[in-house]
Amino acid sequence: MMESSAAEKEQWIENDFAKAVAFQKQGEFDEAEKLYKKIILRQPEHLNAKLNYVILAINTENYVLGKHLCKMILKSGFIDENILVNYSICLIKLDEAAEAESILSEVLAVNPDNHAANGLLARVQLPGIDYLEYLALFHQWLKPKTYLEVGVDEGISLKRVNSNTQVIGIDPEPRINSVLPNNIRIFAAKSDDFFNDNNVSDLFGGKSIDLAFIDGLHRFDEALKDFINIEKYSDEKTVVLVHDCIPLNKATSTRERSTKFWSGDVWKLVLVLKKYRPDLQVFTIPASPTGLSVITNLDKTSNILKQELDCIFNDYLSVEYEQISASKKESLGIIEHGWDSVKEKLSTNNAV
Repeated sequence: MMESSAAEKEQWIENDFAKAVAFQKQGEFDEAEKLYKKIILRQPEHLNAKLNYVILAINTENYVLGKHLCKMILKSGFIDENILVNYSICLIKLDEAAEAESILSEVLAVNPDNHAANGLLARVQLPGIDYLEYLALFHQWLKPKTYLEVGVDEGISLKRVNSNTQVIGIDPEPRINSVLPNNIRIFAAKSDDFFNDNNVSDLFGGKSIDLAFIDGLHRFDEALKDFINIEKYSDEKTVVLVHDCIPLNKATSTRERSTKFWSGDVWKLVLVLKKYRPDLQVFTIPASPTGLSVITNLDKTSNILKQELDCIFNDYLSVEYEQISASKKESLGIIEHGWDSVKEKLSTNNAV
């Protein structure tokens, strides 16, 4: 019997590869894996088979295999952003976060707009539950009678609200496609216009704001104005939450957006409040992906922030991420992650 030619062997391998790809797309991972193993055994340098096998390993949560395959690929000299990101995923899942953080930082040094790398780095730096889960815990624990939210977008955060809480949501272009319960009212307006045109206490039937969440334009001055307006309708138990207050890195934490993953310069709000309103109690929860600051001990009679608004804007507009990067935890009042830490802090601040 004549031996198969090299061209014939190559064709068999490519036919098997096409079948493996089809199996993988259909979710038949066992069949796809058998073929990838067969291909790599016959042709160890078959890069696409190994790349697809990495994705299959991640999809089936076989992170040990995924890590092994990534190391094989990198050792062969093939290095690109996708394989480094996939390698990092496996490392994170295997509790090797320090190495993953180093790799992700290298990826972002070359391409600051790698969305997956930014997201993974945020998860490494801010482990634990995310800001929406914390928001749900605030609603469950505080049981607010009134809740105001700036920046409702698709209404995902509104799903955390208790059914007996009166809710006002503000967004110039809300993208809510489902029918909301009767306790939620949405105002399609810029927050400045809303507060100029409405008395929040009247809308809440004479009640103060118990809980507020600011998640608007990702700019510190806009968040500051929202806080000033909210404080006018506060009492001694009001709690204000502000999203995006832990900057990940310079590229994603600038005033003007240049990356898909972007928190803006809202983090400057914490610096402003600590300087101009030391009477407030401010701390920041390391909630992925970009932090959640908590403000209590509000004083509805205070006019300091409004009076100093122009001065604050001029002073803090030029503040750069590098000025707080080395002292991020202290500068932003970042506490230990975990709900117990939050409850302890709130109890200490007499917020509950």
